[in-house]
Amino acid sequence: MLDDIDRSCRTYAETYHRAAADGNTYIADGVLRELDRLTGVYRDEPEAAAAFHRTLLALREG
Repeated sequence: MLDDIDRSCRTYAETYHRAAADGNTYIADGVLRELDRLTGVYRDEPEAAAAFHRTLLALREG
């Protein structure tokens, strides 16, 4: 499962960077909201929640 989570995190990061480079703040902000949502959804699975949260923080920090 963690391989799938890691793959998802990479996809979210790529989508975020592509949208930000294109100036599409709607998509970029949506990616951040979705990562925040997924962090909560997986709260009972700490490793998965941590992966989504790390990705969220890394994207916010730039």
